[in-house]
Amino acid sequence: MVPIGELANGKAISSIQINGKETQEVTIYGRKQDLINVNYVEAVIDVTGLGNNGDVSNLVTLAKPSGVKTMSDNSMKVDLKFADLQHFLHI
Repeated sequence: MVPIGELANGKAISSIQINGKETQEVTIYGRKQDLINVNYVEAVIDVTGLGNNGDVSNLVTLAKPSGVKTMSDNSMKVDLKFADLQHFLHI
């Protein structure tokens, strides 16, 4: 999961769940020599301005890596939870 953009001022992402889990597996299909270097499937979510209006659920499209012919899933439900940003000072 790759969040892009700026959250609402003073907010942070406290948790990300994908299809109700912290991690999710996707089966990829293609030629072995094309798949050997694929380590992950990227999902980008725009978080611009989020955080002030409670938790958010979005359907996110998965980016098909180069060389992958098909994937078991093309999108996933992503649940984001937010919290107040905390600053710690060392004394």
